[in-house]
Amino acid sequence: MLNVSSVDKMWKKFKSTLFDGMDKFIPKGEVRKDKRNFQPFTAELHKLINKKHRLWNRWISTRDDTIFNKYKITRNKVKRETVKLLQQEQHKISL
Repeated sequence: MLNVSSVDKMWKKFKSTLFDGMDKFIPKGEVRKDKRNFQPFTAELHKLINKKHRLWNRWISTRDDTIFNKYKITRNKVKRETVKLLQQEQHKISL
């Protein structure tokens, strides 16, 4: 049978080790994200997004397959550009 005092000592040691690690590796400061600059859009990307929305609305009203194909092409361009911009932003942060 374990001694109660030894269990208490082990708990205190574990707790102090845990809190020391938290103090050492977890930042104390407040992290604020500037939402305006979170994802920098270029003028070209804004145009592509607007074009995508227009094509989507046009396809919804007409259900024309050629319009839907144009929408898919534009949607994929928007996705590629957005992913590229996000990767560039994350690369800047990592440096």
